[in-house]
Amino acid sequence: RVHGGVLESGMRSLVKYVVWLVFDGGWFQWAWLLLVLIGVGALAVIRIIISTFYFLCPFTDALDGTFTKTSLLQKWFSFRLQGPNKPHFLDLVREQGYHAEEHIIETQDGFLLCCFRIHNDNPDVPSTSTRQESRGAVLCMHGLMMCSDVWVVRGRDALPFVLCDAGYDVWLGNTRGNRYSCKHRSLRPTSEAFWDYSLDEMARYDIPAIVSYISSYTSTPQHPSPSVSLIGFSQGAAQCFAALSLNPILSRTVSVMIGLSPAVCVKGLSSPVASAIISASPAFLFLLFGHKAILASAPAWQTILSEQGFARIIDKLLLLLFAWQTKEISSDLKPRLYRHLYSPTAVKCVVHWFQIITRTRGRMCHLHVYDDTQNMRSDHKSNYVSTEYDVSRISVPCALFYGLADTIIDGDELQRSVQRSTVMVHKEDAYEHLDFLWARDIGERVYPKILNILATYSQPKLTQHTPPLHTQNTTAHTTTTQPNTSYNSHHSSGVY
Repeated sequence: RVHGGVLESGMRSLVKYVVWLVFDGGWFQWAWLLLVLIGVGALAVIRIIISTFYFLCPFTDALDGTFTKTSLLQKWFSFRLQGPNKPHFLDLVREQGYHAEEHIIETQDGFLLCCFRIHNDNPDVPSTSTRQESRGAVLCMHGLMMCSDVWVVRGRDALPFVLCDAGYDVWLGNTRGNRYSCKHRSLRPTSEAFWDYSLDEMARYDIPAIVSYISSYTSTPQHPSPSVSLIGFSQGAAQCFAALSLNPILSRTVSVMIGLSPAVCVKGLSSPVASAIISASPAFLFLLFGHKAILASAPAWQTILSEQGFARIIDKLLLLLFAWQTKEISSDLKPRLYRHLYSPTAVKCVVHWFQIITRTRGRMCHLHVYDDTQNMRSDHKSNYVSTEYDVSRISVPCALFYGLADTIIDGDELQRSVQRSTVMVHKEDAYEHLDFLWARDIGERVYPKILNILATYSQPKLTQHTPPLHTQNTTAHTTTTQPNTSYNSHHSSGVY
């Protein structure tokens, strides 16, 4: 109702009310309006400050329990600082003149995984149908707290584009919970049940589901059950090795496994403080980080800081935790690369890695699984059973790439663990962990050897099995054992 008793609606009513308030309302209406504006502004400022603190604090679960007890507090603290507006994977690929498809794959336990398939729009490059018949499909899996962006963000000379130009059918997977695979058939990401997974589920469900889908999708009348080549970085390689050791049927579909900085046999951290934290009981770690996604404050930091400032902080953390100098990565590219370094994963997955490092009685080299019959929140260490993945059972030919400056990978134990199936080992003296993704000279030092391995083993499998023949190291700067071209799996191809 406006001044004069005339009933209006919409914008006309609002305008007339403001005019009456300004010219006829008197000083108390002005005071009332000013009070309302001050209250709204103060509430907005308080809300932003507290919400910023909320996302910069690691105790997210505790705050959730405190700030959502009443509907009013729940409404006030519903504000969320979103992360930086990162380009989507499809846009990153399009920038380089390629085209990508998005495929959604459901796992046996209900997670919906996003997998991208890259095409080259260049007419001089073989078409997809020709590519999958002549070269075969290649699946690239990212590392811990990453997504498929890390494979392509370096630009035109990234490995997926090199493989695509070479005629391979390139697929890039995303593990459960990350930026592109944060969906489930029945669970919501806001629930703890959604984040109740570790490396075990990734090996048991994610890798078999993705490989099976790719093999089925790329089948042709000439090759009804084509094989898939695997390339894994860090945890991505560990997932693949663990899956192959658990699932012998998977080996029938995988033609070759290439591990870049494969986190199959790992060491501890360089920082004494970090080592003390990872040695703590799981109950303390869950109290510290919560039971959902770990480091939920990372997007907030990326929002607050400039790209250069965020890159400098990441460099300092890598030096503190792992003693990595990152000298092989171009300083000009670091702000762009580090912008895509973080993607959500479960706290339980990180705690699992802590267990791998600390519960091997000095043999910090094997992957371990949790006893599924025990409660993850128990503070009794006896409730955790260290069951090793027997990677020595793997029959798929494997190629290992790691750096001698990598403080995480235990190279000697890695070679001993997968000695039976290893067909090549390539070492770089100056390379650290991330260098096998982003080193400035990786295109000359590593990519040709990957292409050589794929050309040798990504063809359809034969039936006769011959043990691999290992050769001695050949160069000073890089150490390589040459592939054995007579290695063929005794398994037949097939989709499981």
